Amino acid sequence: MAKALAGRIVDGEVFAGREVAITAGDGPILVVMPLRRLASLDRSGFMQMWFGGHAQLGEEVAGVRYRQNHIDVTAATELGERVGSVAEPLDGLAESYFDTLDDAVAIMSQTSVTVDAIVDERRFIDHSRSRFALYETEWRRPA
Repeated sequence: MAKALAGRIVDGEVFAGREVAITAGDGPILVVMPLRRLASLDRSGFMQMWFGGHAQLGEEVAGVRYRQNHIDVTAATELGERVGSVAEPLDGLAESYFDTLDDAVAIMSQTSVTVDAIVDERRFIDHSRSRFALYETEWRRPA
């Protein structure tokens, strides 16, 4: 695949790694958050705060289905080089799944998210360089 994409992803970000399910389940509503760490942290410090501490906050939010995608920096860098990307690898990618948009809004509006999780994130995530995306699954061919 890298050979076929070579030279076509010049400014695009690539990542490679492993997904860790913090809580079980998925759903048709998906929130994706590509993450960048604060400049004051190295990757190890970021991972310690994100996986070592923040993941527990996710486990405590009722109804959330939360996953962390941990970046393999070496693999992501090598993939980037092979496809022609010069972008620095992401520091992580978070995913949360919900049954409906209303559920997503209700859960993401809980104090445990709007205050506790955000306050915690400010210790290790550079929100100005991170992103937030909301998707709804639409089946091309319903079952």
